[in-house]
Amino acid sequence: MSKSENEKRETNAKHKTVNNDSDSKANGDVIDLSNTQDLSDLEWVQLMNEIHGDERFKPKESFWGRTKRKFSENPLVPIGIAATTFFLCRGLGYMLKKDVKKQQLMMRSRVAAQGFTIVALLFSFTLLPKINERLRSRSK
Repeated sequence: MSKSENEKRETNAKHKTVNNDSDSKANGDVIDLSNTQDLSDLEWVQLMNEIHGDERFKPKESFWGRTKRKFSENPLVPIGIAATTFFLCRGLGYMLKKDVKKQQLMMRSRVAAQGFTIVALLFSFTLLPKINERLRSRSK
């Protein structure tokens, strides 16, 4: 008899078979499942241990903590957002002052800053993970 067959028999011996007759339900019998298995043997307990050990499922971080982490991961995106906001506000200010030339310059600068931000986003989604992975593999 192989080792796997012995393990199967031991597992089957641990599991109690429950009779699903209507008589047992009508009598209100309570089935004690505490002796059937160790809690560590249960699949859902193992799954929960794996999930809680996984970085993706760690407790949520604060807004400022997340902002700092995102800025440190890719500082080009927030810089692009700030530049876009600056040029937009400055352009609107020149529009209120009726300075058409400066307003046009600021709106063109805003479009350039938006383009920079989009390129930074694409960089962070495509190339940055590959670069970080290579750096991690070199450090190990």
